[in-house]
Amino acid sequence: MKEDILLTVLLCAEKTDGQANRRDLIKILAGQPSKKLLKNSFDHLNEYGYLSNIEKKTILEHIDYLVERGCLSVSSLFFPAIYLTELGRNRINKATKPEKTQQKPPVFSYQEYLKSPHWKEIRKRALDRAGHHCFVCRNTKNLNVHHNSYERLGKELDTDLIVLCEKCHNLFYKEGKLSDPE
Repeated sequence: MKEDILLTVLLCAEKTDGQANRRDLIKILAGQPSKKLLKNSFDHLNEYGYLSNIEKKTILEHIDYLVERGCLSVSSLFFPAIYLTELGRNRINKATKPEKTQQKPPVFSYQEYLKSPHWKEIRKRALDRAGHHCFVCRNTKNLNVHHNSYERLGKELDTDLIVLCEKCHNLFYKEGKLSDPE
């Protein structure tokens, strides 16, 4: 299971707070309009529409995975609303709060930073989140973790990093934009 999808499902369940069943959650996460939720001023398209490229079956598998692990509960058979459990809330807190061990290490140059144990751990987590695939071409060989921003160097957010294969990384520096090398 992809951790970023699991976290998004949990956040969506927290936001809907029992107003949605499995079908509603799938629609929300797939970026489809939900009349029931729009009535309650829930702007899910802006918040969760970015998962629209993921198959509904995959989203359902992630929902079921979280139900099986006790992070989500289904209220009843008659109106099977999805609720976030305490275990699910703890999982959100753990994923969204920065770890205390992620302090900026004292380094003198960018090259030294890239050799630090701190960077190696950050890099490993970025590769794991990306499933060890290039963001552009899905290649699994010669992967680089590219900084979208150096603003938080040493305290990088997940959004500060993107995984690219060497070919796409070089193409990015050559053209200044991400594009498929094919």
